[in-house]
Amino acid sequence: MKKKETSSVLFVPKEALFFIIECKKNNMAIIGIEGFIKIDKKILPQLEMIADFSNYKESNWVDYVEKCAKSAQKFINYFSKVPNVVFQFVVLDEK
Repeated sequence: MKKKETSSVLFVPKEALFFIIECKKNNMAIIGIEGFIKIDKKILPQLEMIADFSNYKESNWVDYVEKCAKSAQKFINYFSKVPNVVFQFVVLDEK
C-alpha cells in the first residue's frame, strides 16, 4: 500500500501572530491551534501545545472572533520561545 501524503500549513511564531491578525481582519475565528517541533524533516506533535477555543460562548460573532484571537495570541506568545516550534491553526468562518 502506497503511503498517502498530506500537507498542512505550518507557521513559525512570527508568521503565526501575523496570521492571527489577518484572520481577525477577515472576520474568521481561530478555534484551535496545534504546536509541533520541527527537527530536520520530522514534525513532532506536542500534546502540551494544543488549544481548543471552540467552546467559547459570546453573544455575537465579532466578540467571538475577538476572544479567539486574543487567546490565540497569548498561546503563541507563551510557546514562541520553544526552539524549532511551528503552529497549525483550525479556522472557522461565520457562514
